[in-house]
Amino acid sequence: MGIDNKSNIKNHEKLVKKDFEKLNYPIKNWVPTTLGPDKLPLIDVLVIGGGMNGLAASFALRAQGIQNIRQVDQQPLGQTGPWLTFARMEYLRSPKHLTGPSLNIPNLTYRAWWEAVNSEYRWEDVGFIKRKDWAAYLRWFEKVTESKIEHNTKVTNIEIGANKENTNSNLINYYSVDLINTHHSQKNIAKTSANRIYTRYIVLANGREGLAQPRVPKLLKKLESKKVFHSSSKINFSSFKGKSVVVVGVAASALDNAACAAEAGASVTVVARSPKMPLLNKMKQTVYPGFAEGFYSLRDTEKLDWITHIQNQRIAPPKHTVERVSKLDIKLMLGSEIESARETKSNLKLTISTGKVKTDTYADFVILGTGFVIDLNEVPELKKLSKDILLWRDVVKGVSNENPATNELLSFPYLGKNFQLKSIDPSKNTKLGNIRCFNHSAQLSLGNLANDIPHSSEGAQRLAKSIAADLFKEDKKAHFERLKKYTEVEINGSEWSEIPD
Repeated sequence: MGIDNKSNIKNHEKLVKKDFEKLNYPIKNWVPTTLGPDKLPLIDVLVIGGGMNGLAASFALRAQGIQNIRQVDQQPLGQTGPWLTFARMEYLRSPKHLTGPSLNIPNLTYRAWWEAVNSEYRWEDVGFIKRKDWAAYLRWFEKVTESKIEHNTKVTNIEIGANKENTNSNLINYYSVDLINTHHSQKNIAKTSANRIYTRYIVLANGREGLAQPRVPKLLKKLESKKVFHSSSKINFSSFKGKSVVVVGVAASALDNAACAAEAGASVTVVARSPKMPLLNKMKQTVYPGFAEGFYSLRDTEKLDWITHIQNQRIAPPKHTVERVSKLDIKLMLGSEIESARETKSNLKLTISTGKVKTDTYADFVILGTGFVIDLNEVPELKKLSKDILLWRDVVKGVSNENPATNELLSFPYLGKNFQLKSIDPSKNTKLGNIRCFNHSAQLSLGNLANDIPHSSEGAQRLAKSIAADLFKEDKKAHFERLKKYTEVEINGSEWSEIPD
């Protein structure tokens, strides 16, 4: 693909700029300035994360006239999101026609970008979006929407500040946030400098793993071996040539890693507990406006029914992923699991059970394609808040937690309609609501508004509009004072002789 077609992309960027002008973007900032405890203006919104959701969120906020924002991402420039780090698919799993974070502006869609940089090709001939092209598109999106992301910046701590009285004697909430600016040297030694900032709102747009931890089986976690990786780990596949690799799981990420290992010259075995290969992706049946807008209004038990049904049915890997592994002489063991594991001098000895049959296997490496598990107690930046955050298990009683999948869902935060955290005891802590979870942890409360590509625009717009409304309410006295002091004259009496002096 000719994705370096600089002339075409410059012309396309002119069209985007014209669109912005027609939409009066960016809208002038209307939020009054309030000084923080450091006597500097409080940040109105801190967006944590510079991937797709973070870009959509900050763009939507600016479109609402909220300009006093900061956006941080712990990854270097060009490395935000999983696309160039631990995402290892050749093509995205989502269909090519989805409009992503564009906020429904046609010239901001992936298709519009792709056609601008690939004028010698036809969109109709594209099957799926290449992963690296999607990463390039998001980098371009960051540029044209003028997202000023502070890269190499990690949030280490969030605390609730005391109520702050603004210039019109209106009490508002704020948070103190500790940042570390991290730069990695060639020896991978972190050089850091601490910084504390103060903000009124926080948007957690930090991805699927933002409030989660890699799911690692206990028997493998005990090994603490450098030979065991999670699919989200940094992996040097070039070192796998001639090695034996066991991949756990048949979800898409597991097969992506199996393919990478086999393509690097490893002998690969995929082990999965499921007795059958999942054939359906029922999440595709949730990509329509009714689900996006209406899921929140369902009863809690109904939400659990929907999401657990999808999870229990398992999500099939995309056809193109299965076709990729089918060409690589990869062994598949369904209805199997690792029963025991121990490290030898040179490799790992695994006992794999398939029904009543047990097989000893020696592997040089194990890759876990086992996904993530939400656990707010393990999120370092929330360590001073997590005990006060309302979870689903605090609200939904009498639900059987014998199913591990259901039990994990009950650890999700129980969010409000606009992604806001809630407190276990509102009488003690009513200040969590200005933290918005615009990431995978919102799935059980709000469906797929922050979960993936299909509804990222709808989710970002709901998020931004709700923050605009809340900022207005918090600053209502200042806005009323502005109204009373408004003096711009429309007419002066000379326009019509009938107007008395």
